[in-house]
Amino acid sequence: MRPEDGQRVERTLFVGNVIDFPTESAAWAEVDRLHLTEKINQPDRLGKASFAQTARRYVENELPSLADTTQYCYGHIIDDYLVPRWGGCYAVEIKPNDVERWRNSLSKEAKGEDGLEWPTLRKMRNVMNLIYAHAQRQGLIPEDLKYNPVRPAGLGGARCKCTSDYEALILSPAQTFLILNLVAILERTLILLIAVTGLRISEAVGLQWRDIDDENSQINVRRRWIRGNVDKPKSKASKAPVAMARLLAEWLRAWKACTRNQKIGSLLLSRRMAGRRGWATCW
Repeated sequence: MRPEDGQRVERTLFVGNVIDFPTESAAWAEVDRLHLTEKINQPDRLGKASFAQTARRYVENELPSLADTTQYCYGHIIDDYLVPRWGGCYAVEIKPNDVERWRNSLSKEAKGEDGLEWPTLRKMRNVMNLIYAHAQRQGLIPEDLKYNPVRPAGLGGARCKCTSDYEALILSPAQTFLILNLVAILERTLILLIAVTGLRISEAVGLQWRDIDDENSQINVRRRWIRGNVDKPKSKASKAPVAMARLLAEWLRAWKACTRNQKIGSLLLSRRMAGRRGWATCW
């Protein structure tokens, strides 16, 4: 496929000038000397691997070692964006300008609300860079940096904005309390838990009552809840206990008194409320 537009074209390899080969047999002898037949018929040969082949190698060798959520995210980018556009192109022939124009065409600036945010596009660039780095380690393409179209922009690689157009809203304490009082109690507890501790939402919803250490005023992170499945924390650092402020501890004790799931192995955040006792008697 031609990198500029993804159209299929007949592949040709340069043998030499006609004047250099007085006979057809001389030309074929030069083809044999340069191993051009092997280069055409063996696309895995160094420098002639397609982007789809390099991506497949990365998925097979590197992706399984990453966290489940990262595997899902990278797999989505590879399967739904990178391979459909670049899969049929020789990896070493994809140019920075081609990648840059393609990525810009996917942005919100180009497509409006149907477009992608710049941080998402930058993540796509990073995944593409991982694929090229792996292909070079595996010997699928030459190690020279010039063969990686998403090398650092300062070295001639495709450029990509890294800032989002999102603007954070700053709320006053009164506005914050007003919003908290408008949401359901379960969601309010989740918001406070994350705001006070900095836990990921997957770690917060995976908490059990056994993880609340009142004696040491801390919360132990032992698992996370991802797309309906229990998984281990994302990293070693994620397993470290987090401090539990006194106000949060009091909130959680009142929440526990109003939920039916009070056993140590029960999930901390559950919609099963204890009858009509509700929060009127808890706060």
